[in-house]
Amino acid sequence: MGLTKSMPNLFFKSKLIKQLALFLLSSFLLFIGFEIVGTEKVWASLTQFPFWVIAGTLIAFALNLVVVGFRFQQLLKVSGVDLPNSVAFKANLHGNFASLFLISLFGQVVGRQMFLKRYINSPVLFSSVAAMERIILFLISGLFCLFGALWVINTKDIISFFGQFSLAKIFIVFIISIAASLRFRQSNFERKLYLSMCTKHNLSYFLKFTSLTLLSQAFVLGAFTIGIKALNPDILFWDILAAAAITSFIASLPISINGWGSRELAAILAFGYIGVPESFAFAVSILVGLCSTAVVLIAWPFAFHRNEVKLKPFSLSKKTISRLSIEKVMTWFLGTLTAVFIFFQFKVPALAGNYLNVNMSDTFVILILTSFVFYLFHERQLPRWEVPNFNLSLLIFSALLLFSLLNGFQKIGITEWALFNRFLGWIVLLGYLSVGALTVNFLGKVGLLRIIYTLILTSATIIIFELVTRSTGHVDLVNTPLNFEGFSGNRNAFAFQLLVCSVLIITYTPSNKTARVNFFGKYFGVAVVHGIILAGIYLSASKAGIVTAAILLLGSSFFKAFNRMMILRSIIFGCLIWILFTWALPWIYNFSNLYPNDEIQKQIQIQSAFSNSISLEEHFLTIKLGLELWLNSIWIGSGLGVFLEKSPELAGKSILIHSTPVWILAEFGILGAVILSSILGWVFFNVSKSFHAKTRSRALILLIVIFLLFSLTHEIFYQRIFWLALGICLALPLKNTSKQAFSKEFN
Repeated sequence: MGLTKSMPNLFFKSKLIKQLALFLLSSFLLFIGFEIVGTEKVWASLTQFPFWVIAGTLIAFALNLVVVGFRFQQLLKVSGVDLPNSVAFKANLHGNFASLFLISLFGQVVGRQMFLKRYINSPVLFSSVAAMERIILFLISGLFCLFGALWVINTKDIISFFGQFSLAKIFIVFIISIAASLRFRQSNFERKLYLSMCTKHNLSYFLKFTSLTLLSQAFVLGAFTIGIKALNPDILFWDILAAAAITSFIASLPISINGWGSRELAAILAFGYIGVPESFAFAVSILVGLCSTAVVLIAWPFAFHRNEVKLKPFSLSKKTISRLSIEKVMTWFLGTLTAVFIFFQFKVPALAGNYLNVNMSDTFVILILTSFVFYLFHERQLPRWEVPNFNLSLLIFSALLLFSLLNGFQKIGITEWALFNRFLGWIVLLGYLSVGALTVNFLGKVGLLRIIYTLILTSATIIIFELVTRSTGHVDLVNTPLNFEGFSGNRNAFAFQLLVCSVLIITYTPSNKTARVNFFGKYFGVAVVHGIILAGIYLSASKAGIVTAAILLLGSSFFKAFNRMMILRSIIFGCLIWILFTWALPWIYNFSNLYPNDEIQKQIQIQSAFSNSISLEEHFLTIKLGLELWLNSIWIGSGLGVFLEKSPELAGKSILIHSTPVWILAEFGILGAVILSSILGWVFFNVSKSFHAKTRSRALILLIVIFLLFSLTHEIFYQRIFWLALGICLALPLKNTSKQAFSKEFN
């Protein structure tokens, strides 16, 4: 009982730490901006704004506030909650006010929920509405950003920047993956969902939301435009609009407090392309931030003025669509989108020559984490897992990570990599764990299997797409990586993603004990898909991936709980696919001279080359240096981020330790190694007891095995797909969740 009562305090403290870190990030980015431009120049530029510019900017954001409030009311109406405009507007004001102090996405949900809880208390509903808003805003502002970049940036620069995203390829793979997943074993709930999406009523609402978002974006871009025109009237209108679109998009990303810091640095970069001085661009971004804040602060007191007709709390089960149905729909959407976009990640240049790994599914995961935290707060429960005391294990490791961060701070100070990539990155990983937890509470077997199917079919689609484009010459020589790595940006990361999908196929394909054993028997299609994934692992030329896959296939073949015939078929299909695309098709092309582009054929190979001796030497050098660093501080380690910071003097360049166990020893010491190994051992011990009885237990054991094997020679602790799969297999429904949702069929 005491633990349940203390939950709000635990949530408050964890969120407080996260918001403090984001506040420090925003402050740091602003500091960098002032350092680049100069405080005196910024102040001089700010004093040049005439009164009409300030008034115009305030009016633009006031109108934007009205439009966004109306859009929120319409989104609630579609979700079955028909609130008066005044109530919806006040709730949106509370959300905007909370966003001034919190990460924008989280603040919107918190503020709206706190105001509307007297009418309707559904945290997942408000997170779902925020998700719909964010998706539409992301699509529209992203398109504006793309068009703006194409307008103002040199063609070569824009190709180089967006080349790593391969937007056209991502769109094609996304459509094919979603279509393939949705065609595979639809449930009644999903069939009803697909039919409802295609109605004229829902399509008209989508057009309405899009139009309102376009209008709100126009007001934001207009604020930037009048500010730049006032300081530099010679700049062309379309140039300003294009640069403003880039700045607005980056400011909307959930990486700082209400866009502060990221907006200013983006303005310096974007407006610099069109010839605006750094001080002018920085000053305009500051003005935009101040005016948007001022509008919210001025309007916020009106949110407490209650003169509307008193409303009774909404009974969602009678007056509106079922709350569970709304939450089911949005949980299904967010979980499915996460499963597709988790394969798409890229590196964003950061400060001090470093980079941040950004995954396209992170936005959806933040929404899911926010929703899950409020759902737990509302239900006064902690997450439930297959392993006892797993919440305590997560808390202990979080404390260890914080201790290591402080340990590194007292030696080298806070580094960007340690704070953002590792410490805040751990919060993102908890979000991936929560995907499975939220899904099992609202969708049970249907939702979890949909995520598994989507992961598997998306990975197979990416492999087929890469094989077809590379074998037919439809690739871009400049931006296509030499290695077969999909959209992961690293072939070892891609191989590990495929290994996780292989584990899910092996464990969730029922054993064929009763069916007649023949090659073209049951689960033939599953074997083909698995064969494609195995071929992808070998094509990546990841030695760790290939060795781990071999051990996985060989080991699982010894247990009757797995479908041995399916495993045998998949190995044969994988070999046939590899022979077809690496030997047969090239031979046919060379013999018939049909290959469309000889230059591409020479440079882009389907089979990746295996690592050379230089790469291996560098690889093992990091392990050697990591062990040496550990010997300097055996018990508590050197601290988070110390190796990367010292690597230029140790190895001649910035480099990471290519081994998770060695990284743990070097930066966490024996203390960290004992804690992490104890957690893994505790999980392994508990799930091994039900190895033959539960599918989830078998999946968890295989996941731990491939993680331990692969991590010996690569640092994969922060691979998102591992934590997503872990959450899927570990999550149990909360105590008040209907048992029908989590049937014994999915054990």
